[in-house]
This record gives sequence, structure tokens and C-alpha cells, in this order.
Amino acid sequence: MTPYDDEEKLEDAFVPAAPAVLQRGRACWSWVVPRCPLCGKRHSHGGGALDRDPRRLLGHRVAHCVCPGVVGSYELVEAGG
Repeated sequence: MTPYDDEEKLEDAFVPAAPAVLQRGRACWSWVVPRCPLCGKRHSHGGGALDRDPRRLLGHRVAHCVCPGVVGSYELVEAGG
């Protein structure tokens, strides 16, 4: 049994916001989280092809933390938006 087997617990789970900055690459967009709300480090997430709207990929994401004991997810939101 996991902590999220109970719907009530899932509704009460806290998911922090992770403000991200949009960066254009040569072939695709990237969402960069300058300071992860879970571990404090920098992470990046794919934003899709340059001809598509990268904002469609904002929302719930698994954090890319590699610190021992840090596991979780956050809500990817546009910084300043």
C-alpha cells in the first residue's frame, strides 16, 4: 500500500510550485527551474518542439532531484506568469 492509495490523502498532498523560465534551444524549448523547491538545485524539463506552444507542457512534473532522500514532484509554472 502506498500513501496515495487513499483518495483523501492524495487530495491533501502538498505539491509545491516550481517557477520555470522558458529557454529556446536549437531544436526545442526547455523549461528551466533555477531553484528546485525540493532540493534547491537547478533542473530543466522539455518544452517541446519550437513550432508548438511550450506552455502546454506546464503542470505536474516529477522532480529531477538526485539528492539522497529527496523524492517528489512539483507543479511547473511559468516564472512571472
